[in-house]
Amino acid sequence: MKKGATRWVLFIGKFAFKFPSLFGWKQFLWGLLANMQEKEFSKIKNMKNKLCPVIFSLPLGFLIVMPKIQILKEGELTKEELIIFCISEEFLVPAELKYDSFGYLNGKLVAVDYGS
Repeated sequence: MKKGATRWVLFIGKFAFKFPSLFGWKQFLWGLLANMQEKEFSKIKNMKNKLCPVIFSLPLGFLIVMPKIQILKEGELTKEELIIFCISEEFLVPAELKYDSFGYLNGKLVAVDYGS
């Protein structure tokens, strides 16, 4: 299990289960919102190739499920390379430019922690 600022991620087999943190009311609410945002962003057609897909979700952001990916190691890509990955003519990938927000799904770079 991995703990983030507003969510916990539980890894079981080939899947990552993201659910809101229970460490405080604000963190819980922000975790719900983060899950809802990732679900909505993952539906945007022209962004799908740069985002880890949400393959299952519960209403109101209580849970989202994504494929488990290989997270980038620190220093594996430079900040400049991440910026180039995030910029498109049509959109900007809404991910924090840190190594653990990205990884590889089937050998392809994707954002795994994204939203506003």
